[in-house]
Amino acid sequence: NQPTNQPTNHTTALSHRLPRSRYCVRTRFTSIYLSGVCVCVCVCVCVHPRLSFCDMPTVADEGALNNDGDFLTMNTMHEVEAVKPLKTPLLYTCTLGGLSAMTAACVTNPVDVVKTKLQLQGELGSNRVRGYNGVLGGMWRIGREEGLAGLYRGVSASVLREAVYSSLRLGLYEPIKEVLGATDPTSTPLWTKFLAAGTSGAIGAAISTPTDLVKVRFQSVLPGQPKPYRSTLHAFVEIFRQGGLRALYVGTNANTQRAVLLTGSQLAAYDHSKHYIINRGWMHEGYQLHLVSSVFAGLVCSITTSPIDSVKTRLMNQSSRGALYRNTFDCFVKTIRAEGPFALYKGFFSQWLRIAPHTVVSFMVFEFLRKLTGIKPI
Repeated sequence: NQPTNQPTNHTTALSHRLPRSRYCVRTRFTSIYLSGVCVCVCVCVCVHPRLSFCDMPTVADEGALNNDGDFLTMNTMHEVEAVKPLKTPLLYTCTLGGLSAMTAACVTNPVDVVKTKLQLQGELGSNRVRGYNGVLGGMWRIGREEGLAGLYRGVSASVLREAVYSSLRLGLYEPIKEVLGATDPTSTPLWTKFLAAGTSGAIGAAISTPTDLVKVRFQSVLPGQPKPYRSTLHAFVEIFRQGGLRALYVGTNANTQRAVLLTGSQLAAYDHSKHYIINRGWMHEGYQLHLVSSVFAGLVCSITTSPIDSVKTRLMNQSSRGALYRNTFDCFVKTIRAEGPFALYKGFFSQWLRIAPHTVVSFMVFEFLRKLTGIKPI
């Protein structure tokens, strides 16, 4: 009987790969298209000579006149800007922030998939084998077993999440900072920036938790397992049908706490390091400065958010009927008892590999879009 069973198993294995049909082809094409567009935009932003901040004409170069008919000098220009700060419409900054983060999400989704799987392997009460040896090995295995569609699993939910979450956290940062008394960006204290960024991140995360939940559910699927939902919309409907609105907001506390740490450290580190470098005269406003500041910000927020990000992933991956953890603190305690304290930093390298390019692309595209629309840099 064994020789006859083997073809049957082979046929069964092939049957899981054949019915990908038009939906999977469309998903794969959309992922390739979005990635290509994002890469083209980033390359154009970085290499085009006319898009340099250093080449931006000053008020004096354009022949600006004051009320007496005299040309404005650089000192006079700074005095005018200090007296009359530029008021940016909130809708502009929210929209530009969302677009920049959506671009970054398309670029970094493969690393995000590997990070999610690394954080879940060896989990308490899970039958997941330790089959992903690092980021590069995990990407190679997923690409070999599942193809490009596997590396871009959950990309639609990820982009939708950034459209809500990052639009709010990036768009609300400067208005909240002004409410806290920040008038001069060159001398604003670090605690003000962290508080403003943490508040905007908490607001964005609390509202966008359902999209993050769906993203984690899609990305946690192992090879050979059926997809939990047909699409992102079906995921929202099915989760709501099984557990109501509360099921859509599983892991909200951990997600919000992570957002406070991530956005607080990321935005504050970027803003503060950028103006610190400018004040010391080491670099001027431009893409080189944005690159250095965003890489530093990515490293800082990777270190601060890896433990809470691992806990958030585990809380969101568990179903309401088979819950392993009661809350964030319970997940921390059980994870450390079962796997040791270093389990909280599972997938740290993949976390850094995701956050670093995500931060770089987000801030560079954000600054570029601000320039195109006439908004001052951060």
